Amino acid sequence: MVGEDPLRTPGSDNKLMSKRVKVPGVTLINTYISEDAIMNTIALREMLPVDGILIPIFFSNYLLTLDYPNSELIFNLGGVE
Repeated sequence: MVGEDPLRTPGSDNKLMSKRVKVPGVTLINTYISEDAIMNTIALREMLPVDGILIPIFFSNYLLTLDYPNSELIFNLGGVE
């Protein structure tokens, strides 16, 4: 564990305490993306029916296309400099 952060919940004044952890080599399946990352962890499954939430800063070196009709997230190199 690297530390803790208070996280705000959308639409509420409540704060959740989140553990901040260093995760080496985060890899997305079927991509060549592998990055070291600092991530916040919370018991998300207790609140929402999702496996996790990825924030945009994780993809700062990539252009992303959300293809809703085909349920695809498409990655291309070329982020903002």
